[in-house]
Amino acid sequence: MLLRIYCIFLLSLLLACNQNLSEKKSAQAVKMQESSAWSGTYRGVLPCADCNRIELEIVLSEDFHYQMKTEKVGSIQFSPQVVRGKFKWRLDGVGLIQLDDKGDNMVFFVGKDGKLEMRANDGRAYPNYKGEICHLNKL
Repeated sequence: MLLRIYCIFLLSLLLACNQNLSEKKSAQAVKMQESSAWSGTYRGVLPCADCNRIELEIVLSEDFHYQMKTEKVGSIQFSPQVVRGKFKWRLDGVGLIQLDDKGDNMVFFVGKDGKLEMRANDGRAYPNYKGEICHLNKL
C-alpha cells in the first residue's frame, strides 16, 4: 500500500513538472497573432558542410511571405542565393514556423527574445558543431 502511494506521488510530481516546462516554453514563444513581434528581418550565421559558414538573412512579412538570402562563405566564391515563398505556423509546436519547399521546409522557433532558432523537422533544437543552438537575431 505504501508503495502505491509513493508511486502515485512520483507520477503526479512528474506530471506537474512536465506541465510547468510546457507552460514555460509557450510563455517564451511568440504567438501568430503578435505579428509586430515576429515580422521583420533576421540575420545570423549557420554551420555549413561544404564551406566555412552560411550567412543567412530572412525577412518575415505579416502576410506570411518570406524572403531568404543565403551566402556561403569559404575559400571558393559562392554567389548569394535569394528565394521568396510562404511560411506557415506549425500546429504541432508552440512558436514554430515552417518555410515552404522553396526554403527547404526549414523550421524555426520564434522566440520573444527577438531570435529565430533553427529547429529540426520534429521541432528539436538544431545545435552547431560547438553544441550551441543555431539562431538568427532580429534587426
